[in-house]
Amino acid sequence: MLSDAIAEETYNPYLAGLSSAFDIQPWGISLRVSGYDEKQQLFTRDLIRRLVNFEPDEGRYEVLKENLCRNLRNFRQTQPYLQTHYYTGMVLSSRQWSKEQVLACAEG
Repeated sequence: MLSDAIAEETYNPYLAGLSSAFDIQPWGISLRVSGYDEKQQLFTRDLIRRLVNFEPDEGRYEVLKENLCRNLRNFRQTQPYLQTHYYTGMVLSSRQWSKEQVLACAEG
């Protein structure tokens, strides 16, 4: 949702060779900035300011939530070899919620 909200503002830095990504991690949110430019520090500071001041749009949240639920419900129809990658990760990680658990919470 945050990436959607700042997409327009990050387009010009992208054209200048700067890029960023917010990733959800088990311990929190990580911000990755890449590219070579003397404005990288300013770009990073602006991204952090936008993250701190971010106010989600309820309508956009509902759209993204519905897309997530649809994708979770359709997971069982994916190719079996793709499912094996997911289930292997589930077996090896004790800090991960299953797709079924996430769907139950989202629809809950």
